Amino acid sequence: MRRPVRIALTRNQEFLVGRPAPASEVAIELGATSDGDLTAIRGRVTFDNGAGAGWHTGITCELLVSTYRIPNADLLGLEVATHKLPATAYRAPGAPQAYFALESCLDEIARRLEMDPIELRLRNASREGDPRGDGTPWPRIGLTECLQHARVHPAYTAARDDGEGVGVAVGSWPGGYGPAAAACRLERDGTLSVHLGSVDISGTDTGFVALAAETMGVAPEAVRVLKGDTATAPASPMSGGSAITYSVGPAVVRAVLEARKQILDIAAVRLEAAAEDLEVADGTVRVKGAPFRSLTLAEVAAASGEGHGPVYAVGRSAPTAPAPMFAVHVARTRVDEQTGGILVTRYAAIHDVGHALNRADVEAQVHGGIVQGLGRALGEEIVHDGSGQPRTASFADYVLPTADLVPGIEVEIVEVPSEQGPRGARGVGEPPAVPVLAAVGNAIRDATGRRLTSAPFHLEAVAANAR
Repeated sequence: MRRPVRIALTRNQEFLVGRPAPASEVAIELGATSDGDLTAIRGRVTFDNGAGAGWHTGITCELLVSTYRIPNADLLGLEVATHKLPATAYRAPGAPQAYFALESCLDEIARRLEMDPIELRLRNASREGDPRGDGTPWPRIGLTECLQHARVHPAYTAARDDGEGVGVAVGSWPGGYGPAAAACRLERDGTLSVHLGSVDISGTDTGFVALAAETMGVAPEAVRVLKGDTATAPASPMSGGSAITYSVGPAVVRAVLEARKQILDIAAVRLEAAAEDLEVADGTVRVKGAPFRSLTLAEVAAASGEGHGPVYAVGRSAPTAPAPMFAVHVARTRVDEQTGGILVTRYAAIHDVGHALNRADVEAQVHGGIVQGLGRALGEEIVHDGSGQPRTASFADYVLPTADLVPGIEVEIVEVPSEQGPRGARGVGEPPAVPVLAAVGNAIRDATGRRLTSAPFHLEAVAANAR
């Protein structure tokens, strides 16, 4: 009947049919010279997709062989269907699994060679132009910049307290992208309406408001975002893969710039000046060098009906390649050797976002991703019985991190501009959740002397492996 349908699931039903992340096993071996140059990687990656086809393995293998300069690689990836409920994507699908294994191995190599863990990573880090696993070159990336910032961060350099361990880990996300469009309209009150087709599940609209305001020369309060349904809204990628800001942002810029051109053309007639001699600032159009000759945007909107068409513009974008994102996390932990209790005492996250359109939103994204990662490390797990039935189908069994388990999170933003993103911006949704498992695992290794190779880090396993 082509009519909309709404479904509301109970929490228990959500656990049963919500399609969680797949279970996985990543077994790798890394070779290195005595000087710390990586020479080879060999391994096997397996994902348990339940009653589904699966697709994570390719991402995991790609990241394993692309992050560092490793001249020789032999990886086998398997997607396995089992009698469990189907699994699918969960923030940065395939990436936390890759980096938990890879960064744990890097940490062990650094210990055996008695090298600083960050120096080892800097020595081998991929840079612009280096080949990725598929043979294509890396575009401009911020991996080395993030490592350099982490190397001098107080969370890494400060003296350890008794029983405290320090762990560092790299993480990345290849980046999603797709064609997009946006429309910009000048309203009669002088405000701007930006019409988008993207779904804001992570604060992207706030970034677009800031981007439109900066581009036009008005305050963010003078910009609002409009949304429509799929029959009327401009084209946009799905809200996933850290694609929205990177893909839709250029369309917003082009729409606002075209609207600005139309505004200047109208104002040029009223002010008896050439359009190129005008500027938009503080919500007015004024003559450069003579700000007393000006029109408000509301006056321009009114004038648009006097021989001019309304101010309405469309912008389109079609990125031709993604903008990969990198991060380096530093975790400090204490472990109760009797109970296996883990306390993350300090956490620092250094992220290359290309350009922060809205710094507060970027930092909030990083905070949220880290807490998700801590949940993955400290207790979140869906357990199945022998017949494939889930036994953790409520919050009584599925352990989420509570406030007392989350430390203060220090976010440092690095800006290595992307080639096609708006103002050089990259995405920021996926990377914050990626390095957490490895960073916490490496910190536990530093505190206890033992390597944990499965997650979440159960109290019994931590206690059994403590010194």
